[in-house]
Amino acid sequence: MADYATPFLHYFPRFVWNFVQTVVGFDKTYHLDLGMLPMMGRNDVGGTSTKNLMHWTQMVRSGYFQAFDYGSPAAN
Repeated sequence: MADYATPFLHYFPRFVWNFVQTVVGFDKTYHLDLGMLPMMGRNDVGGTSTKNLMHWTQMVRSGYFQAFDYGSPAAN
């Protein structure tokens, strides 16, 4: 992805930032230097686990920042 991301991030940083804000929410303040986006695109970030995604989903649905809910012992 870095082969395509770096030039795209270089030429269209505001488009990319608007896409990011669409996902995480809009703010009038740029919280990063848009000139750094190509460098960020060159760096390969680590993945995440399915459990981490499930935990995030639980927190979004509940509206609370809390530990992972495994459910009741009877349900397992």
